[in-house]
Amino acid sequence: MKESISYSFLLNIIILFITVCAAIIMGIFSYYKAFRANSIITETIEKYEGYNCIAKEEIARKLGGIGYNTPFNVKCKNSDGNCETDNAENGNYKVISYNLDFDANPNDEYVKNNLKDYFAYGEKNNSTYKCNEKGCTTNKHYQYGVYTYMYVELPVVSNLIRLSFF
Repeated sequence: MKESISYSFLLNIIILFITVCAAIIMGIFSYYKAFRANSIITETIEKYEGYNCIAKEEIARKLGGIGYNTPFNVKCKNSDGNCETDNAENGNYKVISYNLDFDANPNDEYVKNNLKDYFAYGEKNNSTYKCNEKGCTTNKHYQYGVYTYMYVELPVVSNLIRLSFF
């Protein structure tokens, strides 16, 4: 009788050890996939000098190549500011852009006078040129934040655990 109790105890320890090791390995692979997706998105944004339609197409093609497809909906919150998700049926990532030229002090006279003209012209997540009688100006000072998500492709676990990678 003593041997059966110690064998079941030993078996429980082995099962626990294998489960913990499997969870750690799944977490490493999930982190690696999210990091790769984040690198692809940021490199493409830098390559095309903004988050425009050409960059979106290349990002979708490259993310499909590595098999990055989140099993949950990625949505922008109201607190995110200038946020956009990808064009997939359920967003796989979100990009937040910070316009460093116009996200200055809102009481600044330059910002008050030019902010309305800026949002009426061009894409809001991209650098634009605007020409008038005084000459051409640009707002090329953008900073992008990219959120990708770590997930494990298991039926119950994928809906419970959503870890973002910024």
